[in-house]
Amino acid sequence: MFDKNKFASILKKILENYNNQSEFARNSNIGRAYISRILNMHLDTPPKPSTLQGIANASRGITTYTELLSVCGYLPFQLNDTTSTSPLDVKLAEVIFKDNIHQLDQYELSEADFSYLTELLVYRKYDSNTMESKLSDFASNHSEAKTLYSMLIKINDSINDALANLNKNGYLYPIPIYKNNKHIDLFLATDIVDYTNYNIPVDMSFNNFFALLIDTDKMFPLLDINDIAIIQKSDELENGQIVAVYSITKECYLIGKLFKYENIIELSYLNSKSERFIINDIKFLGKVIKAENQSAFK
Repeated sequence: MFDKNKFASILKKILENYNNQSEFARNSNIGRAYISRILNMHLDTPPKPSTLQGIANASRGITTYTELLSVCGYLPFQLNDTTSTSPLDVKLAEVIFKDNIHQLDQYELSEADFSYLTELLVYRKYDSNTMESKLSDFASNHSEAKTLYSMLIKINDSINDALANLNKNGYLYPIPIYKNNKHIDLFLATDIVDYTNYNIPVDMSFNNFFALLIDTDKMFPLLDINDIAIIQKSDELENGQIVAVYSITKECYLIGKLFKYENIIELSYLNSKSERFIINDIKFLGKVIKAENQSAFK
């Protein structure tokens, strides 16, 4: 859900570190009129991720891209909360429950009541066939049972809808885009040139994914210079897959269709001759799962 209030509050804090709105507008590459709409909470839909990236880059440490994505509803919860080890679906249910818990204040529920509802609604201790009856039994023991039951059903429906969407579409997360370098370890913060958003499958961690900025046309038209290849990390790759590897002798990453023969690795390219490498020269990075064709928009 897009939190206009919090978004405006963050922007106000950022502007306190600038001489005026014009200076911030130049640094963030967004217009003053748009800044005014944010501050006055006149936006009905959240800014695009690219706009949020510009705000984060110009925030002078006040906020981060991830925080802005979360505030604007692109992330289901605060993913930078490293203190929680709960499964993804539990985290999401917990956030929705907490966002709606204020609606239960009028019923003067006890701590034991909230603990029970947490078990029921957040940890989903009962299947959908018994949930309504459990909520009905709970409400019947309190005043205004009918309205309390109706409120609990709405909260439960909100959680169900969110979990269904999470399981179907995954969760949107900004993954780093790395440039080519002369180090075998690509995953250095200094080599991050940008971020791109990707729907991470619900049963996987965002740490399993990264992106590479393409600097060759060997895989054109699939990937051209300045396109982005999203990679799922893996060292168990199969013949015929489009993969990303690192060549120790060439000191660069390479993307191509993989063919393995005993101690030889062959990379087949779409727009260039194939290359062969001895197995010890290659470090497997992962398989290409998506191509973002920036070049198509030039």
